[in-house]
Amino acid sequence: MPQTGAVRTNEIQQHAEHAAESAEHSHDKSAHLTAHEETVQAEEHSRHTADLAAKLVHGKAASIEAAQHKK
Repeated sequence: MPQTGAVRTNEIQQHAEHAAESAEHSHDKSAHLTAHEETVQAEEHSRHTADLAAKLVHGKAASIEAAQHKK
């Protein structure tokens, strides 16, 4: 069953939130990056993936609309 754009966007957002949480916890484990640096990277990744998901959803919606107009 195909996923709706909203469901896929939610999954991507949850993945990004998990990455941010992992970054917060890793600062106690002598990571190469500071906790702040990892949090910044996680936030950038979250914004990037959310942007990609939005473009994907928008593209699918445009494709569906175009297909409906052809009928």
